[in-house]
Amino acid sequence: MTATPNPQTRSASPDAAPSRAGRLAAIAVVGTALVGSGLAACSQTAVPADDEYAGRASRATASSSGDPAYWASDADESGDHSGDGISGPYANGTYSASERYGPVKEDAVHVTLTVADGVITDATVTGDALLPQSARFQSDFVAAIRGVVEGRVIDDAHIDVVAGASKTSATFNKALDAIRRQASEAATPKG
Repeated sequence: MTATPNPQTRSASPDAAPSRAGRLAAIAVVGTALVGSGLAACSQTAVPADDEYAGRASRATASSSGDPAYWASDADESGDHSGDGISGPYANGTYSASERYGPVKEDAVHVTLTVADGVITDATVTGDALLPQSARFQSDFVAAIRGVVEGRVIDDAHIDVVAGASKTSATFNKALDAIRRQASEAATPKG
């Protein structure tokens, strides 16, 4: 007759495999040690990036349409763009500009604005994106931007972030400045 092992009996031999609880305890100890050493390494002071991809502090404000997807910086609200060398008056008309962006300028935004008496009355934006993630950001931006800028004075139409698309928003501002320059030059008498 052979003896059947009892599952309730624990072996005290040194060759026995550790219990599940023992393995979990060992994993917990090792994990705690790793996390602790990782946190110790993180105690150094972090230095924010200072390049074209670094963000800037902003606060949420609703757009003129009440859309909370628009973020304005304090500089945008001031309407002071005197440092950009562009000033009105602006000639009525429809103006277009395209700007490229990305590490190798692989993405683009095409902006067409209609201006009447210095106010944006119509806005059309399209995008060309290389990667699917960029295409999603551009698509969200295109869907939201019209409600953000239409009805605004062209000098006060700079944006910070619309629909979470920070790079697309910054590129829109470059196109807006090109359009402001076109409309200002069109209003300046030649001679």
